[in-house]
Amino acid sequence: MLQDIYSQLEHLASQICDKVFMRFPSLRPEIMDIVCQILQAERDRARDIVEAIIDSEQNYLFTNDTDYKENRSSIVAG
Repeated sequence: MLQDIYSQLEHLASQICDKVFMRFPSLRPEIMDIVCQILQAERDRARDIVEAIIDSEQNYLFTNDTDYKENRSSIVAG
């Protein structure tokens, strides 16, 4: 899913670059390289954030067991 969004953003950036640099076609590849580097860095950052959220959700423990809370947890006051 994240890769799909990245691909769409890259395609959109390419279209914008084509229009903006129509008069200066030799600049387009250089600008697209810069744009792609930025998009890749932000994609990687977004992936790290999403993975951290998924990890935290997977490791979350909910229980109403008072025995567990009182005897096995030093965080939750019993």
